[in-house]
Parts: sequence; structure tokens; C-alpha cells
Amino acid sequence: MIDPTRLSIAEAGAAFRDGRLNATALVEAQLARIEALNPKIRAFVAVTPALARSAAGQADADFAAGIDRGPMQGIGFAIKDMIDLQGVPTGCGSHHQSADAALEDAEVVARLAKAGAVPLGKVATYEYALVGPSFDGPHPPAVNPWNHDHITGGSSSGSAAAVASGMVRCAIGTDTGGSIRSPAAYCGVVGLKPTKAALPLHGIFPLASSLDHVGPIAASVADAALMASAMGVEASTRLGQPVRGFKIGYARDWFAADPATKPDLLRAMDQAMSDLSLIGCKVELISLPDYATIEALGI
Repeated sequence: MIDPTRLSIAEAGAAFRDGRLNATALVEAQLARIEALNPKIRAFVAVTPALARSAAGQADADFAAGIDRGPMQGIGFAIKDMIDLQGVPTGCGSHHQSADAALEDAEVVARLAKAGAVPLGKVATYEYALVGPSFDGPHPPAVNPWNHDHITGGSSSGSAAAVASGMVRCAIGTDTGGSIRSPAAYCGVVGLKPTKAALPLHGIFPLASSLDHVGPIAASVADAALMASAMGVEASTRLGQPVRGFKIGYARDWFAADPATKPDLLRAMDQAMSDLSLIGCKVELISLPDYATIEALGI
């Protein structure tokens, strides 16, 4: 049989439901992959095998009893270490954070657990989700799985690295100024920053309350949609639906004039907008404020 860690969420779910695979076998394969790869990738800062095996066993028992909690049942996931997981300290990538274990799950973790998902552990973050990577924290920073000399691109570093390396299909990240979107882009996976307040921030260490978001990082759009739906943002029903009529604001000038923008990237962005237009989206050029000024103000 194919390596179960390579199965999409939908493929693993189908295998669970027709008896070709069980959640316990999947979690054991994921734990073995974490053990093999994490020493170099450094995505996980705390692995929770006992908790994972217990949750996987419960998922298998539920399947056997005819209880189906939805697409995330039996699926392993990782949790950014800004987010509470009961019984595990929330380290926030800092020496200064309390070593006390969290007393309860963050709300988004609790929702995934209710959906039958399997927590595999906590993954790395830049210190308090600020700039990084740094080498003076409690753990060495996660590296980009595609090139270990490259960074992951933002504070949800472990979430993106864990997904990109195949240790998990999905992970929870947070985004205040790009920390879901940038690591997903740098590591070649999918990140979704939901609409503000669409998902609860209870149990997540705050950075800037008016800007903080929580959302999924996953191996594919479909995986991200299924995870987001289990967390409380209905996205899975939109899979496969036409995009005709969607309006897209394309702030081309915002990055086209930046000397750091590589020509290949600009061509790829233009081609993407062209493709979206051809399938019915309404692409409109828009202007955004000067990035350098915003960055200088710390907004």
C-alpha cells in the first residue's frame, strides 16, 4: 500500500471508511516520519505521541461504532506553539514564556478534536510571532524542507515546514502580518488567512488583537478547505465550484517596481491573473499605500 503519510485528507478518509486503513496506522506512520525528519527540519518542538495514539484509537473506535464526525476524523495535525494544547506548555518560541502546561485547548484545537482530528504536537514559531529566525531561542529555528539553507518565511515556520516535509497534511498557524501566507508561499504549501473574527482566538497568545488571525496551513487547497471547515469556517462546500464573477484586486504596482521582485515572479503573477480572467474572474488593477512607509510605521 502507498505510504499513508502521502494520502490527502480525503484519500485517507476514504481509506478509513472502506477499511483499507485506520487512524492508528496513519498516526504511527506520521510519528515515524517525524522521528526520521524532524532532527534536520526542526519543525516540531514538542511531539505528543501518547495524546496522538489515544485520539487515533478513539477515531478508530468511533468508526467501528458507526460514528462519523466528518472529514477530519482520524487525521493528524500540528499546532503552532502560540496556541494552547491542554497538558503541553505554550512556549511562544521564547525563554521567557511560562513552562506551565496549558489548562485547556484553544478553541480551534477543541473544535478539531471534536471533529475527531489527531494532535501530533506543537511546532516552531518565531519568538512571540515576531521577526526571525533567531538562533538564541529555546529551540533552533525550523528550516525550509526544500533547501535547508533557506528560511521558512514567517512565524508559522514549523507549521509550514511540517506540512511541506510530509510530517503532517495540515497544521494550525497564526497570521498578524503575513505569518500564515508567507511561510506557506516559501515552503510551497497552502495557507488560508480567514476573514477577521471568522475563527476564535481564545487560547492563542496575542500579538496585535486587531490584526491577529488563526487559520490552516495544508498540503493542498482541498486539505486546507476541509481543515478550515472543521475549525469553523465553511470552505469545503466551495471546492469545485465555478469562480465566474469573483472580483480580484491586483495590486501589481505594489511589487512590480520593487527591485527585489524577480522577473520570473512578476511573469508568474501576470500569468495567474490572466488565467483567472479567462475562467471568468473580474481582475481589476488597484493601488495600495506605500509599503516602505507602512513598514516604517510598524503597522
